[in-house]
Amino acid sequence: MRRKGYNVLNPANINAKGNGDAFIRALNLLFKADAIYLLKDWASSNGAFIERHIAIYLNKEVLYED
Repeated sequence: MRRKGYNVLNPANINAKGNGDAFIRALNLLFKADAIYLLKDWASSNGAFIERHIAIYLNKEVLYED
């Protein structure tokens, strides 16, 4: 995505104190983002599943890995 000119905000790089803190920080990134990029197995991740629904609710562009 960086090669395509996107500024990548990756929730996997968050330094958090537990899952709850990580999820809140991931949501903060989502609010700042223009789009969300989901990996192939996104549906098997509870966090990604919720992030997708929030992104749709916020009218963010949702991109999917091929």
